[in-house]
Amino acid sequence: MIAHKFHSNKPNVKPSPTNSQQPVSKKVFHSLSVISLNANSLPNKIDELKICIATAKPDIIAITETHLSDSVDSSTVSLNEYTLYRRDRTGGTHGGVAIYIKSNIPSYELHSKSDPAGEWESLWCCLKPQNSTNLKIGCCYRIPSSSMPNHWPEFLSSLNFCFDSLPKAPTLILGDFNFPTINWSNLLTTQSESSASFEFLEFLQDSDLNQHVHQPTRHRPNQVSSLLDLVLTHQTSRSLLLFTHHH
Repeated sequence: MIAHKFHSNKPNVKPSPTNSQQPVSKKVFHSLSVISLNANSLPNKIDELKICIATAKPDIIAITETHLSDSVDSSTVSLNEYTLYRRDRTGGTHGGVAIYIKSNIPSYELHSKSDPAGEWESLWCCLKPQNSTNLKIGCCYRIPSSSMPNHWPEFLSSLNFCFDSLPKAPTLILGDFNFPTINWSNLLTTQSESSASFEFLEFLQDSDLNQHVHQPTRHRPNQVSSLLDLVLTHQTSRSLLLFTHHH
């Protein structure tokens, strides 16, 4: 487990296509604590999650790969004292995203969308913490893909649309974006300028977003560990306390 506080300062670096890097990490945004989890089936991890939050007591929980569907009632994955927002995969199995927000924090859903082909999901909420400005939070999941998948233009359009909503609200984006070819220490990708990874780096720079995870978040036996789960903010003066974990 990694624990640290930071201030997000955007590096003035233009992405270029020349170089290439999920477990548990804790980082406080608006003095809120956040857990980010790739569950690989939320129903199978709900008991583990309940144990975790009993100790961590997070204000926000962002989940990717929930594997929920219309046949799964929200009551089966509910958490006491949390409001659940979810966007299930509609074009297949697996995937899906969810956000839990402490019930004592006023919140509402801004936007949610899933790819008809079942290749990505996006869920956005707005929080209105007491004595603070609104906070916009997004949770996204995108499947592993080729360097420029057919779904990329619509996924990127969805990111831009949600990011531009409530433009003055501080933004926190979490999720599994599946970009193992990006080296986050220098903002470089091994892929070409026509790749999704390169365009994603351009989106981050154009949107003044900073990525705060710097250690691999996905580990599999006999595979190279990779950094897939990201934490993005565009604020320069807010600190964030976050746990990330990839199953």
